[in-house]
Amino acid sequence: MAYKKINFDVFKLSAYNSVDDIIGFETVLLNVLSSYRPIHKNTGPISLSDAVKQHGKFIVGTLAHTQMNDLPNYRNTQTGETGQLPLNDEQGLDYNTSFLFDKELQMLALESKKNGVSLQLFCNFFQHNYDLNKLETEIVIDPIEMQKLQRMSVVKKFKVKIAKVANGEIFSDGGKRQSFGQIIDSADGTNTDTLEYVLTASRLKSDSLNVNKIKQFIRELLIFRDTEEVTKLELTGKEDEDAASYPINFIGSRVRFQIEVERKRFSESFALQEKYSLLKESYNKIRPNLLKAYKYKAP
Repeated sequence: MAYKKINFDVFKLSAYNSVDDIIGFETVLLNVLSSYRPIHKNTGPISLSDAVKQHGKFIVGTLAHTQMNDLPNYRNTQTGETGQLPLNDEQGLDYNTSFLFDKELQMLALESKKNGVSLQLFCNFFQHNYDLNKLETEIVIDPIEMQKLQRMSVVKKFKVKIAKVANGEIFSDGGKRQSFGQIIDSADGTNTDTLEYVLTASRLKSDSLNVNKIKQFIRELLIFRDTEEVTKLELTGKEDEDAASYPINFIGSRVRFQIEVERKRFSESFALQEKYSLLKESYNKIRPNLLKAYKYKAP
């Protein structure tokens, strides 16, 4: 019996209603509509594949990307014959992307899948179907690394590498974030689309960068991690001046987990329920540490 591994990435969600008040995203998911309007990407529509369901403290569901363009040919493995798949103009290849939402932590575990539904498309779908002003997302960092950051009182080195300087969201939004001013000014007029920014304290044991300022940098830059604009975000420091220094790599410390499901020739409805069960089981294993570091306080 063959199995395949499915990856899930964890994100923090902040939902804002039409008057820009923050709301719990569960109020959106559980407000079931009689029908959902699909959104469209170049290769086909994104739609709700399986009804959103509440499972205790979790909400699960599945979106589908139906590929209508650039369809592959079939191949007969015995004869080598190839040809077009027998699909009419209303049919395509169905790529399901499942998710779990944690109501208490306001966190989303989203299946990572080639040809599936990306985080941006997930947000676009629910904004399109509900009266939401915006959905903000942050990649969730390993709680152990976040605890290290909180304990750090001496910062010796801070490094960030930003792509898409010319057309990225960080710099278009950076004017609203005072802490980005120095970074923006350093790239102004240079005609670059990649910026690597490094701050280093002196070699004296007691010297440190401004800890509060660096932590503010990190919190605001982490908001943009899911845009793939922040390609490097590293910090080196220590708990006090007499302790040993240690590095934190925020790009490599994202929370991700896997489930294993049986590999089948064709997807079946009961297999989706099995995936939900495995998804809840695997998420529950990492949830206690998430609760310690990211306990959500309702607005």
